[in-house]
Amino acid sequence: MIRSGQDIVKKIHKKWQLRFLLEIALYGIGMAILVYGITSNLLFSVFSLVGVVLVLSFVWKPWEYDITHVSNYLDAKQSSFEYSTSLLLQEEDQLTQLARLQRDKVGKELAKTVGDISPERSLKQAFITFVLLALGAWLISYFGLVDGFNGSGQQIPEQHIIFSAVDSSQSASEQPMIMKQSVRVRYPNYTRQASKSTTEMNLKELQGSTITWTLEFDKKVQSVTLQQLGENDDMVLSEGAYQFSSKPVASGFYNFKFVDTLGRPYFSELYSLEIFEDQSPVI
Repeated sequence: MIRSGQDIVKKIHKKWQLRFLLEIALYGIGMAILVYGITSNLLFSVFSLVGVVLVLSFVWKPWEYDITHVSNYLDAKQSSFEYSTSLLLQEEDQLTQLARLQRDKVGKELAKTVGDISPERSLKQAFITFVLLALGAWLISYFGLVDGFNGSGQQIPEQHIIFSAVDSSQSASEQPMIMKQSVRVRYPNYTRQASKSTTEMNLKELQGSTITWTLEFDKKVQSVTLQQLGENDDMVLSEGAYQFSSKPVASGFYNFKFVDTLGRPYFSELYSLEIFEDQSPVI
């Protein structure tokens, strides 16, 4: 069955109008994913989706994208249509004999070239933006780049680590002291739970979580070690603080050890590290 030129224009209009709405939706969904990656708050995510859709709709006015607009675009892009596609939108009995001949000519030309006509609005930019926003949300969530943004992050009153010297006769005034201490817990991605920062050293965390300890001293020290499960893990100096990250698989106890610049060792008390398994989903 040969389609009339009018049917082709109507189909192009519906198809391009759908692409227009899909473009707006891609921007809105992409922004919603990014906001959720930052806040882990579904309500904020929904608000951002609605906000972006409303703003873009107000700016681009998709309701004005009617069939006459499509006809004008086709005339501007295809010289072979001789600026006559508007004739396809009129009923044949309303046209003169000459206009009918021109209408038939444009309809045949449109049927031949319809597959080569590029849409007025491309989804390429919208899709790339969507991918970048989604990737940004994943990176932010995976690396915990906005820890503390979410109010659900737990903050526990600080309890300073106390180190004791092996040599009890050593003056306490010579001993390096802890200036800052922190533990950051990044939960497995599937939990969708925001990272937690605390100064409490006794920990009870979900299996699969990545734990990062950070210690900063008021004086220069030679080395700092985290001792756990019979292993000595050296903490790495970065920007004035010592850090060590681990993904513990078993419960146990741990403590810290540091050696000052004179080679004298100091040990902290023992802290508990309890690792528990996630509960299986109930069907």
